[in-house]
Amino acid sequence: MNIKHYNLNSKSLAFKLFQIICLICSLQLSAANFHAQVPVPGNVLEKQITVSLQSVSVKDALLYISGKSKVRIGFIGVIGDEGNKKVTLDIRQGSVRQVLNELITQVDSYKWDISNDIINVLPTYCQNKVAALKIDFLELSDKKLDEVGTAILDAPEVRIGITNMGVSKTEELKYSGAPRRSLVSIVLSNQTVREGLNEIASKGFASFWSLEMRGEKNEFVRIMLY
Repeated sequence: MNIKHYNLNSKSLAFKLFQIICLICSLQLSAANFHAQVPVPGNVLEKQITVSLQSVSVKDALLYISGKSKVRIGFIGVIGDEGNKKVTLDIRQGSVRQVLNELITQVDSYKWDISNDIINVLPTYCQNKVAALKIDFLELSDKKLDEVGTAILDAPEVRIGITNMGVSKTEELKYSGAPRRSLVSIVLSNQTVREGLNEIASKGFASFWSLEMRGEKNEFVRIMLY
């Protein structure tokens, strides 16, 4: 009787150990799957893309790269460059990093950086003062994407800043391709214009944004989102 009882206890213990082992394995597998799903910062730069562009503006090249690779990009134009600087890209199954490096090799007045998976292409030698203006507080509620740039430039502190620079916003809006119908609802607080635009992109409201100076004396500024 004691032997039988001992055997039952042994079987019960073995079964419980088996259950514990299965549970541990299951937890380890779940943890592995979780980590596999978490995006690794910088992975957007390793996305593979084929690019074949002949003598296009830097902005148009970046728009193409963004659309083809599904990578979010912000662009600040070099003052005086109204699409005059051209690039030719012919890369087969290269990384986004490789394409960007080739682009700035051809046009060294631009550089690129990345933060929170948002790539920014901006002037190498001088900071755009409009992009550096501070937004104290701006709430956007169901704002159409093609109205966001104007709303940012109309923020009181930004409007004062550009007025002091002798700059005004331009109403010229030219979008490549079909306009996105995104409605933007977001609060921007204590951020530069550039940081605010990057946050809008990071929330998925836009895949591309640009800030450019226009006019013979660079007296106009235009912000566009796509």
